[in-house]
Amino acid sequence: MELFNNPPYFIDKVPENLTVKFNNSFEYFLPPYKDEEGSPIFLSLIGAPPVDAFIKLVDPLKISINANKWTQLGLFKLNLTLTDT
Repeated sequence: MELFNNPPYFIDKVPENLTVKFNNSFEYFLPPYKDEEGSPIFLSLIGAPPVDAFIKLVDPLKISINANKWTQLGLFKLNLTLTDT
């Protein structure tokens, strides 16, 4: 017997570059995602350097960005990870 587990994926492309103005709130709605086997999907967001103070995953399809400190200016790499059980 062979068992297969395809990884979950975003149905549409997620943009690679976003520009946000300082001292402005920005919400980005993620495209829907899917798992071929119908398993529950878990989404995580990690930033480098750490961005927890101003970039948050606020629900399964939305990221909120609110950079309002000078230390929050710059280029940040975000990693969205979809996993299933």
